[in-house]
Amino acid sequence: MRDCSAMRTRSRWGFLILLMATGALVMYGCGGGSGGDGGGRPPAPDETTYAVVDLGTLGGGTSVALDLNEAGHVVGNARLASNDAHAFLEASPLQDLGTLGGGGHSSATSINDNGVMVGWSWAPGTTTRHAFIYQSGTMTDLFPNDPAQALAINGLGHVVGVRNDHAFLWDGQAAIDLGTLGGNTSQARDINDDGLIVGWSKLADGTTDHAFVYAGGAMTDIGTLGGTSSLGYGVNDAGWVVGDSQTSAGGSDWSTGHGFLYRSGTMTDMGTLGGDKSHAEDVSDEGILIGESMLADGQSWHAFLYFDGRMVDLNDLLDTGSQGWTLEQARGINGSRQIVGLGINPDGDRHAYLATPQ
Repeated sequence: MRDCSAMRTRSRWGFLILLMATGALVMYGCGGGSGGDGGGRPPAPDETTYAVVDLGTLGGGTSVALDLNEAGHVVGNARLASNDAHAFLEASPLQDLGTLGGGGHSSATSINDNGVMVGWSWAPGTTTRHAFIYQSGTMTDLFPNDPAQALAINGLGHVVGVRNDHAFLWDGQAAIDLGTLGGNTSQARDINDDGLIVGWSKLADGTTDHAFVYAGGAMTDIGTLGGTSSLGYGVNDAGWVVGDSQTSAGGSDWSTGHGFLYRSGTMTDMGTLGGDKSHAEDVSDEGILIGESMLADGQSWHAFLYFDGRMVDLNDLLDTGSQGWTLEQARGINGSRQIVGLGINPDGDRHAYLATPQ
């Protein structure tokens, strides 16, 4: 999720391509796009156009942007010429953040408004992922003795993720095991500045996953869209939760899973862009949801915006200078409606992008 003051940014792993191992209407209050109706109302999300910037790579073929903060600083991972993938900070050009041990893979998954980044890296001499925090030019292993991934950081510097197969919260001093919904494993995927955490957990049957919210020391199951399993990915300051769920039509089949919005105790099916499947990744404090959906051809995926109950293909909003791009994934959105993710550039390369409303 992203907020407009002390932004909690975060990360994703479920559906995202990691490129390395192979209530009431929320009022407009953040910096929105320019324009409007002369009465101070920002334009609707589909009343503007987006300019796309190719963020490039670290010398290899591919990259993906996973998060950004209110200043528009972007993090993700990108291939080197060696074909290793390293965490990056977009600083014109990309800045290689390295790894915890020199060599191997890493990924930056989240950045807050103070410029503090988190993610994961292979530990020295291994292929085991360890959680890191990166600040003042130094990458530090949060849990040197444990496999872990840091997946989100909020404006207070609180970090969530997965450690030893359980969701955790690190408050800057110590780690708290958030437990599970009865099963053996769980993951925390996002945290807002009020400390509301979202993610998913195995149930007692050991096979079914359900999305959860964690607050006041308790993990609460928020259910599904009628199918068997669900996954929570993002949360905003208003407590809106987004994620994916199997539907009543698909039962336990993820090939027909849909993105959802969970708000005021109700889970809403976001639908698709014509295909069988969609994925919701993030939600801004303005109430704009992003993610990606399969198209009617059953093969192509396009990034989307979702607002006022409507899903809009982000590719339909590109300005003339950005034609030739196909934006496949949307991973993060900030209060200025900037969006980052993965797209195919006019040369046919899959690169990280930053899309900015004009």
